[in-house]
Amino acid sequence: MVLNLCWIPVMDRRRNPFVPGAGLQPPELAGRDRLLENATIDMDRILAGRPAKGLILLGLRGVGKTVLLNRLRALADDKGFRTVRIEAPESSSLPELLTPELRRILYALDLRRAAGHRLQRAASVLVNFARAFKVSAGDLELSVDLAPGEGDTGNLEQDLPSLQVAMAQAADAPQPAGGLIIDEVQYLSSSELAAVIVACHEIAQQNLPFLFI
Repeated sequence: MVLNLCWIPVMDRRRNPFVPGAGLQPPELAGRDRLLENATIDMDRILAGRPAKGLILLGLRGVGKTVLLNRLRALADDKGFRTVRIEAPESSSLPELLTPELRRILYALDLRRAAGHRLQRAASVLVNFARAFKVSAGDLELSVDLAPGEGDTGNLEQDLPSLQVAMAQAADAPQPAGGLIIDEVQYLSSSELAAVIVACHEIAQQNLPFLFI
């Protein structure tokens, strides 16, 4: 039997800047400059009222997709986007994940000061959507006048596009742009993914300022 023994240097863990973990930001995103630059160009195009395609990050587990999503969200927020970031677990539905985040965005857009018709309409559609899918919208249900007929069919492929268009139009008024960032998108059901795709198509066709990653 032959044993091939070699000495492998080990870095002192106290001084090692890299720590493995899901989504932890490393001190340097090596080899990602081109991707970040392309995404930044798309953000600038959206803010300038020009069309830009959505972005999907593909890769094996552990290669840094979540890290990049978080970095891209930070870049978008710095540019003034109002972003929603959700992680799609296997146990929750898309309406459950989206409703509280979209509610947060509406309040961030100054709903209480009634910043305009578009904002009030978006709030109404969100409440309709939440009720259709039996999700709580909290005190938002008490603060808006409902307009039946939008986002309330109970069919996700019809209601999600209505909701996302209303939200994108609301973001176009007091704030420059909105964004939807989904981690672990593979856990969405086929109908949920189809609804997201349809919503993105609707938003793109209306040339609304919206970022999807």
